[in-house]
Amino acid sequence: MKSSKGPRIDKQSGAAARAKSNQSIEEAWADARLSCRSGARSPHESVCSHAGAAIQTMVSIKLAQEASELEGILALQRRNLKRCLSESEAEEQGFLIAEYDLDYLRQMQEQRPSVIAVDDGRVVGYALVVTQEVRKGLPFISDLFDEIDRISYRGALLAGTDYVVVGQLCVDKDYRGQGLVDRLYGCFRASLDDRYHCGVTDIARANRRSLKAHQKVGFEVIHAIEYEGLTWDVVLWDWSESGR
Repeated sequence: MKSSKGPRIDKQSGAAARAKSNQSIEEAWADARLSCRSGARSPHESVCSHAGAAIQTMVSIKLAQEASELEGILALQRRNLKRCLSESEAEEQGFLIAEYDLDYLRQMQEQRPSVIAVDDGRVVGYALVVTQEVRKGLPFISDLFDEIDRISYRGALLAGTDYVVVGQLCVDKDYRGQGLVDRLYGCFRASLDDRYHCGVTDIARANRRSLKAHQKVGFEVIHAIEYEGLTWDVVLWDWSESGR
């Protein structure tokens, strides 16, 4: 005899969902502190799709060290520039606009190494670390630092705050949806929050996928700017006690 009742659906409350999300981010930070500060290999596996087949692959999160890794960052960057994507790809998957060069990546590396995701020796994700020491290296980076310095956050100008800029974040399209953004940013924070109070970056407003990914990690929109014909949201991730 069939029951007249429909299937019971357990709905997770918004608070519970947020708690679960925060827990996963905290786990990513804990993993990052292990891999970024002790040099240990990350124990987590990601299931990624290649040529239509799901395979088990070990993706490690680490600080960039080798020249070949900087070249790998640029190779991944080129594949994801907006000018190299179709309109539908840019809309659905997100895109990059800023173009870095090898010389500037080397300058950045001399100050603070960027964070990379590596699978079998290939860079499949990165979060670029840009510090005050190299703010004059590229025009668009210099302009961004100048804009950030003029922004007030929690009653104080950011010019007087120890902040670090996320120059760019990117994950290879075959590795998206596997939690690499959380892990990259976990390592980013773990390697920097002993020196800096917050991380700041800007995101083209049209790049909705990127904005959502940053907000999930903990960034909040604090300002908007117009630059080269586009509207950009300036987002900040507060690492101080007041922001936790």
